[in-house]
Amino acid sequence: MLISDPFKSKDLLLGEWLRRVSLKKISLSFRAQYQTPNTQNQLISKSNVERLSLIFPTHSVWIQYRIMKSKFVFHTSIVLLSLLGLNDSIYGKDHLPSDTVRHEVNTTFSISGYAKYLQSTLFVHDGFAGVPSNLLDQFLGNSIHDHLIHLRLNSTLQVGQFVFHAGWRVRTFYGDQPRLYRLIGADYGKEIDRYANDQADLSDLWFNKKGWVVHSVFDRAYVAWQGKQDEIRVGRQRINWGRASLWNPNDVFNAYSFIDFDYEERPGTDAIRWTHTLGNFNSFEIAARVTDSLEGCTFAALYKGYLKSVNYQVLTGYVQNDLALGGGWEADLGMWGWKGEGTVFIPLENEDGLNTALSLSTDFSRTWESGFLVGGGYLLNTSATGESSLFADLNERVNARNLYPYRHSLFVQIGYPMTPLFNTNLAVVYSPSKENTLFISPVLSYSLASNWDVDLTGQIIAQDNGKAFISPLQAFFLRLRWSI
Repeated sequence: MLISDPFKSKDLLLGEWLRRVSLKKISLSFRAQYQTPNTQNQLISKSNVERLSLIFPTHSVWIQYRIMKSKFVFHTSIVLLSLLGLNDSIYGKDHLPSDTVRHEVNTTFSISGYAKYLQSTLFVHDGFAGVPSNLLDQFLGNSIHDHLIHLRLNSTLQVGQFVFHAGWRVRTFYGDQPRLYRLIGADYGKEIDRYANDQADLSDLWFNKKGWVVHSVFDRAYVAWQGKQDEIRVGRQRINWGRASLWNPNDVFNAYSFIDFDYEERPGTDAIRWTHTLGNFNSFEIAARVTDSLEGCTFAALYKGYLKSVNYQVLTGYVQNDLALGGGWEADLGMWGWKGEGTVFIPLENEDGLNTALSLSTDFSRTWESGFLVGGGYLLNTSATGESSLFADLNERVNARNLYPYRHSLFVQIGYPMTPLFNTNLAVVYSPSKENTLFISPVLSYSLASNWDVDLTGQIIAQDNGKAFISPLQAFFLRLRWSI
């Protein structure tokens, strides 16, 4: 079926719109075909009018741009068509001028996101987050209850070789922790805001009083240019150079703590990155994060290669006043997978008393056909002073130089899907130190529907205080998630 243009213009054509809708993702895509007269004197038309028509397959939208000498007039007309299957062509070939040149621009627009509700209950002893035990017992007893509503929206617009991406998260906190912070003269909302941004201030603290905090932030906001072998990305982005499962010493831009299980996207950084693909699984990247002082800047380069079934990488750079030298690998050893990475940090100045540090992580894992998973690994962190405590450092942001508060840490993990919809997992981290700290995290997850999930996560800390093995913290999190 031929659909006539309501503006009866044959000067510029854009057609063949496709609209795709799924449960997980709403995607809109179209292919633009620009057809203009192939003469220098007739770039628009004899009447100096340029028009553009856009059409959806079922709900049609015509957008007309008119250029009349120096005046620009924007005119939009929306026409609702029947929901019958229609041919998306606008003109037949016979209607096109013979002297035309065709230019194609592939454009896609996608939206995804989720809404989550997280209820947390913490049983604490010997104080919490700097709150003395007597104050904690006086106001709350030994339990802390909090609620978090987390909304996220991701949008991506691709126009030809350019990509515009934004990720926006809005969190509403309510409960005991905002009130606890006020007991010690701190501000929970401002603490949330302080860790949300990098260099650019892309966050808003909408409400912060009486146990309520409403906070939003763009943790992704970048523009990218994509060529055949190159990509240049500028803005807030995730530069993920890690390979290991639990600790990532190669993540010199975006180190994160595995304890924060509710932030799947991980923090972003304000940076510029160039990626060049060499072929045969080889590539290199150069990235830079610039701050107002040289000591806070990071400039690094990464090379990825493939040799005899082993994926490897090598990195070097300047990381916040350290010279960083590192690398990583990922290989198959029969039925087992082996991953690891390490980075040496050499201070260029010793004003803060920092010494050369090595952060090294490696792990093994195997998954059987039944879905049964077994894994284990090790972290060496020479930056650990021996005086840190996991309990005290729960809310602190980590960096690649110091990923965990102990010099040596071992972890084991097992997982098994009881049914296709019900999964179980258990992770245990042991740090041989003065406190002999154990971190235990069981997880039960169930898929309620194709876009509804519920899970129960535990985080338990156990330590040796010299007299007995005690548990200063037992935390339990019930989470409901709806995805689009």
